[in-house]
Amino acid sequence: MKNIDSLYEQGRKKRITREFAILIFSVSAFYALILTPVYSWTSSDVLIAKTGIPVAIEALLDICNFCFYWIAFGYLLWLSARFSLRACRALALLYFAATLFRYGAALLAGYFLNGFPTFADFASDALPYLTADILLDLAFVGVAALLIYFIFEIPNAARRKTAQELRSPLSAYLPFAGLLEMKNRLLRVSLIVSAIPSVVQIVYRVIYDVTFYGAPRNLPDLLWMITYYLMDLISIVIGFFVIVLFLNRAYFREEKALMEYDA
Repeated sequence: MKNIDSLYEQGRKKRITREFAILIFSVSAFYALILTPVYSWTSSDVLIAKTGIPVAIEALLDICNFCFYWIAFGYLLWLSARFSLRACRALALLYFAATLFRYGAALLAGYFLNGFPTFADFASDALPYLTADILLDLAFVGVAALLIYFIFEIPNAARRKTAQELRSPLSAYLPFAGLLEMKNRLLRVSLIVSAIPSVVQIVYRVIYDVTFYGAPRNLPDLLWMITYYLMDLISIVIGFFVIVLFLNRAYFREEKALMEYDA
């Protein structure tokens, strides 16, 4: 029975990892191969640039960015709760590959539209920004993994004694009955993790506004600034809500699969 359970667990882990790979690379491809070229074309066209199309596509790029992080955080949390943080090694490798793909493919798509630079221009202009973007994305997941480890994994370690008990910790945390149950460690860490990209963006905006832009020059400037910061805060709420929905749905799917297996 233990061998069968082990095979079942391995099968579930592979299925979850496969789902993650499909989603993360689909979002990456949409970002790099569709949105980025369209944005580059519309923003460089004199007539189209005067319309609201480039702004709308830029907003879609931001949404796609957030979806990329929310997918990664959601599956990282789910695999950690369902198995353990150690089970996320394949997920981490896939995330690294998807990060390289989306930034590399987006850069190449832009070059195909606007022409390829010399190696010297690439090394001095594009490479530093490309490296910084990749390292920042990797840092997001690294910080998320540390938070999960200290807030959820260590307190939850006592529940993981045997392979048969591996599924039992889920019922202590899932499904979430409400969004304000902060005594629930999994819900608490989900909120903190979902805020990572938004908090970094807010810090970046503050640095930019203080260092380069300065104080608002008029009322429209002030309203735009308030709008951007409000959108950053709203993105935290949306990200938290998306991750909570995903974890609840993943839990019910797992319960259904377990019932079918036991039958």
